Amino acid sequence: MTTSVAAKANRNLITSTSLEQIKHDFQQQFFDIQRFLTENKRKMQQDPQVLLDFVDSDLMNVWSSKLTIRAMVGVKIWKKLSKTEREELTQAYRETMQRYLFETMQKFEGQQALVDGLQLTSKGNKGWLTAKLVLETFPDLTVDLKLYRPENHWLIYDFRFQGISFIKLKQHQYQSIINEHGVAALIQDFNDKNQVFRKSLSSEPND
Repeated sequence: MTTSVAAKANRNLITSTSLEQIKHDFQQQFFDIQRFLTENKRKMQQDPQVLLDFVDSDLMNVWSSKLTIRAMVGVKIWKKLSKTEREELTQAYRETMQRYLFETMQKFEGQQALVDGLQLTSKGNKGWLTAKLVLETFPDLTVDLKLYRPENHWLIYDFRFQGISFIKLKQHQYQSIINEHGVAALIQDFNDKNQVFRKSLSSEPND
């Protein structure tokens, strides 16, 4: 990440501990995302790297890949991994999450994301942010984003749709791979799929 991109990413971090300010700051981020996708639609169609760069600079600093993959494999497995295995697994999953977010942003068709509620734990460092997705031709959808503030800014590391957690959805699959074939197999699976994704980007024709 370049110095300018890193500086921009740091400006996007949400640090407040006030309930209303947190909601306001996340709403502003939603507006910023919607504005970028709307204003750069043509550029993204011509060059997918434009969207990939945006995901890397503006979304991946808010989503914690480490917290997500650690929860998916479980504390018991995570503690058994070496430092190198943890780093390689986290990096492979970061690229996987980047791919997921890229594919999600590609489906943008003018939807609005509106903050609809926020619940924090008694300690004030964890909670669920509720967002309502306003669609033109379908009923509104509600998505819950799981938040954690480990140090001085808020991170997202899970989401819940119709009561189903993204982490829970993947947990059994990833744990089974590690238990049966080792963590290297899961890392390789992530890397293989990410490589296919990168090749598909480079082969997409420009309009």
